[in-house]
Amino acid sequence: MGSDPPMIILNNVLAYAAYGVATSTSDHTKEACVDFFSSEEIIDARDLLWGKCENGILPKMIKRQNTTTKKGLLLTTSDIIEAIQKLGDSGSMPIFAVEFSSLGRLPLAKPSEKCPISLCERMAKLEAR
Repeated sequence: MGSDPPMIILNNVLAYAAYGVATSTSDHTKEACVDFFSSEEIIDARDLLWGKCENGILPKMIKRQNTTTKKGLLLTTSDIIEAIQKLGDSGSMPIFAVEFSSLGRLPLAKPSEKCPISLCERMAKLEAR
């Protein structure tokens, strides 16, 4: 008959990162995730993604040494984003969802709107109206 239904993963970081991959650049998404989410949330998201999706598509999970530093978190977030892109490219993308009680734990802006240049471009578009 049909193929298996997609897996559903409840996680704020993964949902926002997947949204960022679809609507912004990887760099903007990385910065937004690291600036908003805690190191524990990012590490838990990484572990959850590899735990649920270890299906030959994702590379071996890299456990970074210094995930308490911004550089370490950026690298870990970059690993998450690359994994999401690989899952999407292979057609094996799970559905990332957020529980209603966790909606307040998501950044309200798109990742690209955090960038000052993007904000200026958006303001110019609004003024042109």
